[in-house]
Amino acid sequence: MKHTAYMVFAAILPLACSKEEVPEREQCAISFNINTSQYTSKATFFDGNNYLIDKTKGGGDFRLNAYINGSEEVVIDHARVNYINSSWRFRDEMETPNNDLDDVLINYYWPFDTNLDFYAYMPMNLTNTGVTLGTYSATTGPAFSCVLPLTKSDQMNYQEFIYAYTTDKSAKDQSGSVNLNFQHPFACVKFMMGDSYRIKIHSVKLTNIYYQGNFSNLQWSNQGAPGTLDIEVEQFVPEDINNSLIGGPYVVLPQSFTNDDTKLILELTRTGETTPVAPSMPLRILSEKWEPGKIYTYTLKFGDSGEEVIFDVKVEEWSVVEYKDEIYVE
Repeated sequence: MKHTAYMVFAAILPLACSKEEVPEREQCAISFNINTSQYTSKATFFDGNNYLIDKTKGGGDFRLNAYINGSEEVVIDHARVNYINSSWRFRDEMETPNNDLDDVLINYYWPFDTNLDFYAYMPMNLTNTGVTLGTYSATTGPAFSCVLPLTKSDQMNYQEFIYAYTTDKSAKDQSGSVNLNFQHPFACVKFMMGDSYRIKIHSVKLTNIYYQGNFSNLQWSNQGAPGTLDIEVEQFVPEDINNSLIGGPYVVLPQSFTNDDTKLILELTRTGETTPVAPSMPLRILSEKWEPGKIYTYTLKFGDSGEEVIFDVKVEEWSVVEYKDEIYVE
């Protein structure tokens, strides 16, 4: 069964008719171009085109909402956008693909005299994201809450959540296109070995960090009590780790560091010794905060004597995932 949908002022009206039967109006069939950079990770992050289109990586689909500009009046309600035959298309979830893709693909159309606000998110299945969707607001935009993992095994099973939000758009004003830049709402951390001094690393810990939060008005607020991100390592330097990755990237909640209780702790045993030691550094000395969409790489080095442990941090931008929605007027 074929479906065509009108984007009207207050609702989407599904019609059982062919394109030839659609009355005179601007028809806006939306397709998607993807442009993003690669970034190696143990968790599943949306950092490359292969992840975005690969269903085994959580990609291949995302949800899209549209609202009358400046209101909560819905014109597209959690529509499914599916990667089909090398392009992104709206899909009718009531239909199963057979030989004829017309059975599953639908279009949405711009209203004549009002602009729209768009909100999208990926993945569609939020089970391993730690994210719970909240209520959209015309004044503060998308809302969601999260509980992020604190162990290595849970971090490795984590699936990243990304979102896009853009307002006051029309087919005319956009010259037939709408750009949706998917943002990373979280930060991530990773840990590196800076030299080959002989040690065994037992674990890396980030203590007294917030891992629960609410996102609203495009910013985070901390919720609940802080906890410890505890990453078990149990590897030797340089046999297992030689100027390379100790662990990560791991997703963390954006937050500011206001006291010395929030620390980076490295538990290790030096070669020839039997008693582990746990050198630490308050995170606020290395960076005052974790910001959304940034990667914090903490590197371990030793002083000339081998006794002094030195930490430093490198901050990088986590590239956004850009979709360009091409609106065709027929």
